Amino acid sequence: MHSLIRSISLLSLSGMLLLSGSVVEANTNTKSPQQHLQPTAPLVSKSQLTREQALAITSEFAKEWSSMNPVPTDSYFTLNEDMNLSPTWTFAWENSGNIDRRKPFFLLVEINANSGELNSYSLSHPSLLANKSKKPISLEQAQQAAEAFLRKHAGKKLSSISLKPTPLSDNRTALTSTEYIFTYQRQINGIPFPDDSVRVTVNPNGTIVSYFSTWSEDLNFPADSKKISPEEATKIFKESPFITLSYKIPDSKETEITDPRLIYDYE
Repeated sequence: MHSLIRSISLLSLSGMLLLSGSVVEANTNTKSPQQHLQPTAPLVSKSQLTREQALAITSEFAKEWSSMNPVPTDSYFTLNEDMNLSPTWTFAWENSGNIDRRKPFFLLVEINANSGELNSYSLSHPSLLANKSKKPISLEQAQQAAEAFLRKHAGKKLSSISLKPTPLSDNRTALTSTEYIFTYQRQINGIPFPDDSVRVTVNPNGTIVSYFSTWSEDLNFPADSKKISPEEATKIFKESPFITLSYKIPDSKETEITDPRLIYDYE
């Protein structure tokens, strides 16, 4: 397990995909609601998938990179007690010995240990970095690649998500210097639930380099039949005793000098 922890610490993409909470080694005596542990019979009994079944599911992702000769290097079972989440299986692959170690290949895949659905996916290899001599794919092509991946791997989440608008890149995705990032937010009866989302990262060549989902389970959402109108909400807001008129200096760049302004603030 030590090799997996060291590998993750060197990869920024893998760091994004780790679940919140500390990584606890198998021989620890510290109790935590979320623990990454080497599989044992008592632990696996809390999972509907055996290690072999989970490995068979996640190996399909490694097969897509057979030219890299990936070999499984580590795995662990994660308990998510008291977090309203299912347990998970996580597997890692790296280059086999006959591949140039100066160009490491690393794949990390996590699935729901009960349903087998994909929770996260992270891929790292020098060939996936931006190639300045090659024109990157367009925003539309990147979105098509992201949604093709979702149709194949998002499972039951697919029917409950929609692309979240952002103020950057044509109001559809945030574009970094090397990647397109698409965030799909969960919708309940057409109403956004910001706590749950799916994020897909596409590199300039059109390869999916990461997938990460945050998804709550067994929640009871109230019906929207009793919701008030936007006009009623505006009226209530305006009549709130917590709205006060005050002088404030708006946020600005350090090089700018901004005079105070009269602003209604909600306290």
